[in-house]
Amino acid sequence: MPIADGDMDLISAPNAVYGFNYYNPTTVRASEGPAPFEMVPTPGAPLTGFGSLWPIRPDTMRDFLMDIAQRYGSALPPIIFTENGASFPEPDTTETEIRDSERIDYLRDHLGAVIEAKAAGVRIDGYTVSPSPHRGGPAVRAPVSVGRMVWFTLAWLAIWTVQLAPIQLLLPLQLDTQCGHWIDGVVWSRLVFCAGGLAGIIAVPMAGRFSDRPRSRFGRRRT
Repeated sequence: MPIADGDMDLISAPNAVYGFNYYNPTTVRASEGPAPFEMVPTPGAPLTGFGSLWPIRPDTMRDFLMDIAQRYGSALPPIIFTENGASFPEPDTTETEIRDSERIDYLRDHLGAVIEAKAAGVRIDGYTVSPSPHRGGPAVRAPVSVGRMVWFTLAWLAIWTVQLAPIQLLLPLQLDTQCGHWIDGVVWSRLVFCAGGLAGIIAVPMAGRFSDRPRSRFGRRRT
């Protein structure tokens, strides 16, 4: 693909943050197969529930962070952990507390590695833990209240009323209007339908705006 004038300026523009996903390192060795390398288990490393290619090595994460901070210096944007976590076997159903010590140890060790990297001068502004797959059956959610359904129904009634009222009210008037030529009727019909469409374009976003206020107790239901 050819490079046009100005492309390099766009490509080299600084980023506000550096999103970092980390789960495990990957160990490879030479291979005679279709690819020149193959992934192999990391010797001596404990494993997550995903198998032999998912070793637990928080030290390699720390070393990587320190390496890129030293390599790129002030050009490296602030780092935000967008994903980090692990999965371990859990029972499908249980009536007792699940002792999640392996995941706790994983997060403790990786947070410790983050602290060590920060102490070494790496700027890390955020850390997000990846959600673990839910394996205890479907999550139980509170039923939608009758009052919320009433408000939902009234909101949609208002939307369709505003959108279709101009057509329903003006279309009979347009049909009863004596026009000198059939083209005039087409023009008037177009104006009527355009008025209904414009009303819908204005009403629907406004209704959505006022029904999706996450900070209001009247906003969209969050699950």
